[in-house]
Amino acid sequence: MKQIAQELQVIFEEFEGQLVTLTEESMHAIAKETADRIRIEAQIKKGLHDTGAYASGWKVSKRKGKGKISGFVVHNAKKPQLTMLLEYGHIIRNQYGTYGRTMGIPHIKPAEMWSQQEIIRRLGNRLRQIR
Repeated sequence: MKQIAQELQVIFEEFEGQLVTLTEESMHAIAKETADRIRIEAQIKKGLHDTGAYASGWKVSKRKGKGKISGFVVHNAKKPQLTMLLEYGHIIRNQYGTYGRTMGIPHIKPAEMWSQQEIIRRLGNRLRQIR
């Protein structure tokens, strides 16, 4: 009986290793594609930033987790202070001292929504292939 339990333990450990690798590979690929989507949107919508530093600043970083699966963070490394201002708009002061508001240009939220749906779809497809 102990031998069967040990063999099952080995099988489960192998499957767990495959699952962790598969999940991390899928998450990393989707994070890269999300950064590319945001970068493209920022380049298309010319009003976001004229120098191009904002669009080219989108990077993916690995976040260490407590478990076996790490997460990935998509962030702007060059101009992080602009993300919230450009996504949602902000208050401005004109030359006469009166205040107005700029319109936000949603470019991060659509990519975030896509990535959430894509991770479910891709992991489901890859898990079906393992079986």
